[in-house]
Amino acid sequence: MDLLPAEEFGALGLFPVGRLDRHTTGALLLTNDGDLAHRLMHPSYGVTKQYLVQTKNPVTEDQLADLKTGVVLEDGEAKADKVSYLEGDQQALIMAIHEGRNRQVRRMIEAQGNEVTKLDRVLYAGLSTKGVRKRKMAPAFQKGSLHPVSPSKALIHPKTQRSHAAYGRPPQQSQVSWRRIDL
Repeated sequence: MDLLPAEEFGALGLFPVGRLDRHTTGALLLTNDGDLAHRLMHPSYGVTKQYLVQTKNPVTEDQLADLKTGVVLEDGEAKADKVSYLEGDQQALIMAIHEGRNRQVRRMIEAQGNEVTKLDRVLYAGLSTKGVRKRKMAPAFQKGSLHPVSPSKALIHPKTQRSHAAYGRPPQQSQVSWRRIDL
């Protein structure tokens, strides 16, 4: 949040949805809506986060399969929703997850005896970093262009099929923004 100009965004009460560790670059979504943030972060809603992963050593086909079926971490099993080589390069992966455990992608690769050399979150909840320069905001969310949005029907709870309003809370107007963070 230190990278955001306080005079532009401080009054909106924006806070980050999730986190990026200091060695990870990519999409960071901001909102002032706690319910929306919860629905984007909680794994039961299945919101996808997609990463480009560069590894120190090649990832074998067996290791790729293990990432899909699950690897054991100290806080339980973790698996990728989708994972594949990027353009056939065994040291470059595209990995999608819906959980958001601390350093999850890095720890999954480390559990296989490898190391992540570069990690970039390129997609979060359908928002892509494509076309957004490093340390810049998506054009739709630059100063003076933040617009209220209502919670999306895409945020219907998958187990109950009930929308936000079905829980007795009216949809609220939210300010949403996102930013590419590359340190």
